[in-house]
Amino acid sequence: MNVTAPRKIWTGDRLDGLEKKVDDGFAQIDERFEKVDERFEKLEGKVDARFDKVDERFDRLNERITYLTGGLFSAAVVIIATLIAL
Repeated sequence: MNVTAPRKIWTGDRLDGLEKKVDDGFAQIDERFEKVDERFEKLEGKVDARFDKVDERFDRLNERITYLTGGLFSAAVVIIATLIAL
């Protein structure tokens, strides 16, 4: 196994090569982030649709609770009136 000492002099060509390598690496990262953004946009639409369904269910539940509350209030009035009449 032959180990060589690292070069101490950075030539313009080596710096240009390093710059290109760094630029290529950042370009790859940009591509990955674009793909992630696309995936999140697709998921965002699905999540919005599901929350719309949840909102509809809560609206129906709210209507049922309102109806039940009115019925319980009416029953309480009838019971109180009956007790007073006795």
